[in-house]
Amino acid sequence: MDVMSSRQYKKKKPFLKSSDQKEVDGYFNPISFSLLIFAIITISFITIRHITASFIPFAIVLISLGISALLGSIYVCDGYLPFKSEIPFFKDSIEILLFFIGILSLIAIVGITSYIFLEVIKFALSDLELYFYYGCAGVIEEAFFRHFLISFGYKIKKPYLMIIVSLIVFTLAHIVTYWEQLEMLLILLFGAIFFTIYFILYKDITVIMIAHIIINIISVGNLLVQA
Repeated sequence: MDVMSSRQYKKKKPFLKSSDQKEVDGYFNPISFSLLIFAIITISFITIRHITASFIPFAIVLISLGISALLGSIYVCDGYLPFKSEIPFFKDSIEILLFFIGILSLIAIVGITSYIFLEVIKFALSDLELYFYYGCAGVIEEAFFRHFLISFGYKIKKPYLMIIVSLIVFTLAHIVTYWEQLEMLLILLFGAIFFTIYFILYKDITVIMIAHIIINIISVGNLLVQA
């Protein structure tokens, strides 16, 4: 039996493999990929059902962003379908627990910030279609502003530039809705920064998508209660 020298062993088995140090690569896992496809189809369906409504231009923009995120990710992945069969956080019970803790942590931090600025968080259950619309909007926003733009930044070797661009564009995209509410723009910017940090650290958009869905659903409930 050949005995491998310590130097050869270290060369063949480095302490940190390249896969452990991988950059954001633009791929979706089955959960995030399914959420994006579902979001694009759902908002397209709602748009067709309410083609004369005043929100349709915004819906069309969301659909365009979703398709752009999908096509852009194909470019980032060198022409391959941006899909990996491996589901992160589901290898053992500890990782599953961390998955849900991650979701709850993101919701809690953004929710506490919302409470500080707005002094109220209310819940309501009505108008299912509205919940679906804003839940899917959160998925598409994360797919485009976080997943695609930052992955693209890593591909062109300018990640910090694209991180800043993604934060600015994400905030500017909400000015039309919140141009008279500075506190809401600050909440959005803070949430975007925290989501971005999480994405860069864990290289996966799934937890952020789910957290964004829940936050948007809570926000819709809050608006319906106040209406």
